[in-house]
Amino acid sequence: RTCSLTGEKWMMGEEEIGWYRHFNVPPSKLSPTTRWFIMNGEALGFEWWWNKHPETGKPILTYVHPATGVTVLPDAEWFQKDFTSEGRDVDATQSLFNQLLPIRKTVPVPATYNLKEPQGGISLISYGDVNSYFTIACSAKNSFYSSDAFDCESVSEVYAVKNATECYRVIFGARLYKMRYAYHCYDCSDCAFVFDCRNCEFVFGGTNLRNKKYVWFNEQLSKEEWTKRRAEVDLSRRSVVTAQDQAFQTLLSEQGFWPENFNENAPGCSGDYLRDVLDCQVAFASADGARNNDWACYCYGKSERTYMTCGAVNSADSYYCATIPDSSNCNFCINVTRSLNMEYCISCLNCENCFTCVGLNRKKFCILNKQYTEKEYWQKLDELKCAMSDRGEYGEFFPPSFSSSYFQESVAGINLGATREDEVKYGFPSFDPESHGAIGELGDVTQLKDPETIPDAIDDVKVEEWAGVALLDKQMGRRFAFLKPELEFYKAQKIAPPTRHFIHRVDSLYHTANLFLLEDTRCAKCGRDMKVAKNMTFQTRKHLCREDYLKFLESR
Repeated sequence: RTCSLTGEKWMMGEEEIGWYRHFNVPPSKLSPTTRWFIMNGEALGFEWWWNKHPETGKPILTYVHPATGVTVLPDAEWFQKDFTSEGRDVDATQSLFNQLLPIRKTVPVPATYNLKEPQGGISLISYGDVNSYFTIACSAKNSFYSSDAFDCESVSEVYAVKNATECYRVIFGARLYKMRYAYHCYDCSDCAFVFDCRNCEFVFGGTNLRNKKYVWFNEQLSKEEWTKRRAEVDLSRRSVVTAQDQAFQTLLSEQGFWPENFNENAPGCSGDYLRDVLDCQVAFASADGARNNDWACYCYGKSERTYMTCGAVNSADSYYCATIPDSSNCNFCINVTRSLNMEYCISCLNCENCFTCVGLNRKKFCILNKQYTEKEYWQKLDELKCAMSDRGEYGEFFPPSFSSSYFQESVAGINLGATREDEVKYGFPSFDPESHGAIGELGDVTQLKDPETIPDAIDDVKVEEWAGVALLDKQMGRRFAFLKPELEFYKAQKIAPPTRHFIHRVDSLYHTANLFLLEDTRCAKCGRDMKVAKNMTFQTRKHLCREDYLKFLESR
């Protein structure tokens, strides 16, 4: 087949056709890669914007950029509303997308989607954060600028980490203590600039290590020599961090080997970051029992038989959806929770048998937010789906005009490495991220300070002098400021003061992880062809197939 949007050619095999039969939907006119970018481009990534209350104009911090035209309400206020009041009659002869778009722009969505109310701080999709700031999908205490961090305390800039304390710049790890600049490490403590290490402590510069102590750039030292060298390296200075990071990059490219993938207990699977899953293809960052999911990411628990889906948690039999926790039989949906038999719905909770609806809670048999009897609903639904099929609408995802995201910071941006060229190619709206008051007020903007004037060492940064001061990230063209508790954290943990906008720092952290896209390569040992996940940061990688990777670890 040839993708109707990009011209990409792909083979629509029996497995893909089997999914369409399973969901009773027509084959897509778009290639799987195109659908992957469009669906993830409308999924929440790492975004923070100021929007306004639609009635009072009061500023609300949220993930929804005001330039998208999507409105928001505080979560508690949203739950008190009944948006069937915005229902309207449907015209089967006209595009359903055109009829749904005004409802999408009119009906507010929850501003933070917190699953458990955080105590202090600022969080989205919180699982019970305490005094944490700018965290997304976390259960963290006294932490900053992180996502998917669970049971963590005093961490900053961590992604996909569990059970970590006093860590900084860490991705994909668990059971960690006092780690700095660590990638894919488990059961480690007091390490810095480490990759693929397990059960290690007191390692500075290490790759593919197991059960090691007192290692310096892969060289075994005595405790005394290691302690002496470590005392001479002051990571509370930016200049020192930059030099050590460059040395680590060289070490990783020369001595480090990348496994074919970081999967564990994932029989019959292809993709990366899969743990305790079964028969998942082109799947990423999924765990804890997910099975039979294809083109899927962030699928957890008893998620089964989902195709082209991001964020299925204990969900089943769903297609082309972005974020559908605890739901079943949902097609073409965004942010639908604890719901059943939903199609083309956005931000609906506890609903059943609804079609083209926005912002409903505890509703059944609604179309365009209008309530119908059960008999009326099924009659109307058949008529609408036939008309949509005749027009070629049914089976395709929401147009990008429905998105509430700034494309560069959506899942497509952070996990697929999407560029501005991709934004144009896939038809997403372009707008200035600072427009429409999205970054709010930030000190005296006429006196913006150059981040390069921030002292090199954290000990030289005075909290009262720098907290809340408006800074300009010239490369991004965006303003930012230090939080007072953020600076106090850096001082307590001896972390060098950053000079870039926190959005850039988190994006660059995401991009040290493997992307949710596969590419062809060969095993550096046996030459076997294999597919591995792409990576934007580590460009020079030597991969080993699973068998040779395990032999390599044993040899060390």
